[in-house]
Amino acid sequence: MRYPYERFLRFLVSRKIEINSTLERYELPRVGDLWLADCRQHLRDTAPTSVGAFIDGTDTEITDLEGVLAWADAEGVGDLWRMQREFGRAAAPPHADLAFRLFTNVHTRAILGCLLLSRASAGEIQKLLFEHYGIELSNDALSTYRHIYWDVKLLSRKAWDDFYKKLISQEERSYVAFGVASPTAEEVRDMLGVASVHSDEQIVNTIINKTYQQFKLAMDTPQPELAGAMRWAELTLRALSVKKTAGLGVPKSDGTPSTADFQGLFSVKPEKSSHISLAQLAGQVAVPTKKTADKKES
Repeated sequence: MRYPYERFLRFLVSRKIEINSTLERYELPRVGDLWLADCRQHLRDTAPTSVGAFIDGTDTEITDLEGVLAWADAEGVGDLWRMQREFGRAAAPPHADLAFRLFTNVHTRAILGCLLLSRASAGEIQKLLFEHYGIELSNDALSTYRHIYWDVKLLSRKAWDDFYKKLISQEERSYVAFGVASPTAEEVRDMLGVASVHSDEQIVNTIINKTYQQFKLAMDTPQPELAGAMRWAELTLRALSVKKTAGLGVPKSDGTPSTADFQGLFSVKPEKSSHISLAQLAGQVAVPTKKTADKKES
């Protein structure tokens, strides 16, 4: 099986990061042994010799760096490699950090997965994300997302039909399935409930959606409080209160969170976030294991 985020998967394998436990944290399907064996072989064949030796050996870092960054740049993952300890742990550029956070949040990943499969142009995708979530997606961030995290060209139509059925989240399966049908930007807009004319109810619902999604993004960072999680939560709850006081109705399938949803989310302690940040991926190496014969993917 192929994956639209295959370049990111190759990066994880090239750094000896425990791939399936990482994918589980991001609510993404596990990869099989056959895919993993093929990926390692691909890296041995295409990457500098030092990368192949690192993958197969027990070293915790690459000693010969010649040609590594040039190869990583050609693969489109140069920013991720520059964050590794061998290259000085450079900070992630803002566009790369945003693309990563949008990908590892299952809700925004589902929306972008649908949009990138649709007939929406880059400008329409950026406009819709801003309208619906208040997210300013720069051209660089969108380009990074397309290349590393959701390259629709890597899968055939048949492969897409097989892939989306294996997604963990029902929400993501639904959105991606809708995208596979190649809808227009307006059809995606209608599906998300973003109307061109805004009533008081629509304005309040938009505020709730935007602030709630910002809250979820903040909660998925290593330090939610520093990312403003409580501030976004307060704004969302305030908008919910206004909606209730004004007697505005609940829109159909707008994704608006209930108060009960917030009670459950507030019970999560920030220091126990299950998501790995982009910075934490720098230099995280799995414990070396003995070589075993590659098993076929079940």
